[in-house]
Amino acid sequence: MQYSVLNIKETVGDFRIDAEAYLPKYLKNEAILGKKEHTTLRKEVKVFAKGIFDIKAECYLEKEGIPFIRIGDLGDVLLNDSYVRIPELENKKNKRTFLKKGDLVISKTAYAAASLVSIDFCNVSQDIIAIKLKDNSVVNSHYLAVFLNCSYGLLQMQRWFSGNIQSHLNLNDSSTIKIPIFNDSFQILVEKYVEQALALKRKSADLYFNAEKILLSELGLLGWKPKHQLSFVKNFSDTKSADRIDAEHFQPVYDEVENTVKYYKNGWDVIGNKFKQNKKGFKKESSKIYNYVEIGCVRVSDGAIEPLSLNGYELPANAKIKLDKNDVIVSKVRPYRGAIGIVESDDLVGSAAFTVLREFSDINKETLAGLLRTKPYLEYSLKFNSGTSYPTINDSDILNFPIPMFPSTIQDTIKQQIRIAAEAQHNSKALLKIAKTGVEMAIEKSEEVALQWINQEVKSYA
Repeated sequence: MQYSVLNIKETVGDFRIDAEAYLPKYLKNEAILGKKEHTTLRKEVKVFAKGIFDIKAECYLEKEGIPFIRIGDLGDVLLNDSYVRIPELENKKNKRTFLKKGDLVISKTAYAAASLVSIDFCNVSQDIIAIKLKDNSVVNSHYLAVFLNCSYGLLQMQRWFSGNIQSHLNLNDSSTIKIPIFNDSFQILVEKYVEQALALKRKSADLYFNAEKILLSELGLLGWKPKHQLSFVKNFSDTKSADRIDAEHFQPVYDEVENTVKYYKNGWDVIGNKFKQNKKGFKKESSKIYNYVEIGCVRVSDGAIEPLSLNGYELPANAKIKLDKNDVIVSKVRPYRGAIGIVESDDLVGSAAFTVLREFSDINKETLAGLLRTKPYLEYSLKFNSGTSYPTINDSDILNFPIPMFPSTIQDTIKQQIRIAAEAQHNSKALLKIAKTGVEMAIEKSEEVALQWINQEVKSYA
């Protein structure tokens, strides 16, 4: 049992009296930071505001307009690259939360997360707090993003989540977050490796994009755009064979993608004939710690998998599949978003919301993952959606997806590009981890010790 005893005068924030705000781990964290020279968010920011409140999805744009950051776009220190855009007019109405490169964003709901704005400009949704530092701030934005993502920053953000039905980060409380003040030389070193991590992340994204471009060019679908029709004619026999009568299932746009694949010059087959489905279960142990992969753990921008660390008793009922290294996981929930990735280790368990596929024939896993992440295939997956409030597709649907029989020369190129992209992605995450650990070390020991350790560790990624 955990407990804390405190005087009424020691209550914090907006007179927080809930026990969760005074858990021993939070009090210990505050005590450690309180002994260091520190500042607070309130002292360092000129803007600390939640994003645009009322904006409908119908306003979202794909290419033009202002990048719009939503909760799912926040990553570990760096933003993900899957954002939508909003019209300039909406941005002008909300100038206060118009951010530029070097500003920061923090999650206001769902979970503790903070990211550096690494694009030229953007605006943010109501679930996000926009942060602009003062020109004379004693902390730079790169260092602050790393600190907020290290254990000392995350614990403070977690402490200031409140509410029963949907917890949210209290703006007034969270502005009191303590930030250790380190020398400029230390902060600049952290900034240097954050920028290197960003460069590697962009390299990885470019390689993934180029791999998809090669596949689409081979199919003649480069630059393809879906054209949904308001009216079309289908035979009654089609509804009987599909066992569906909803018009969406029979949109001609799906026939366009399917026919392109089936008329491919080198032939085609279905996924189920070229990949085995992994249905391997596992025995849950309550006291064991698991690396669990749910839909939200797969970055839709590049397929990177970032598992949750959970005790066995914390695993949801849907945690059912023992994942193996090199498995391809394909989301059956909102598949059009592209939560598709390749497993890199053997110590993961996955949600039953994935179809898990294993390479065993003449189509390699990199080609399959790259193909399924292309726009035509993501659009094609909508054909099989069933349900209204929580639309999903079935394992059988994915296993019956038609895939082209690409020649080995193209597959080898895709494999090489995606492997280099995965390595760049891995090194990017490794540099960010070094930066976070270095900040923790500076708090616990000294800047000198942390500097020496960081410089030694990054040699592997030079």
